[in-house]
Amino acid sequence: MSGMVEVAAGWNATPNDGESYISVKLDDQSFNAQVNATLWPKQPP
Repeated sequence: MSGMVEVAAGWNATPNDGESYISVKLDDQSFNAQVNATLWPKQPP
């Protein structure tokens, strides 16, 4: 949080295929557009 304004949110998600990931949204008036990201776990080499 920046002061009293929330600019980001993230949560765990599990689609029907069962492979969990973290979904993140960043939004602030200073951004041209909302930023969406999906964070997948690192896969072994």
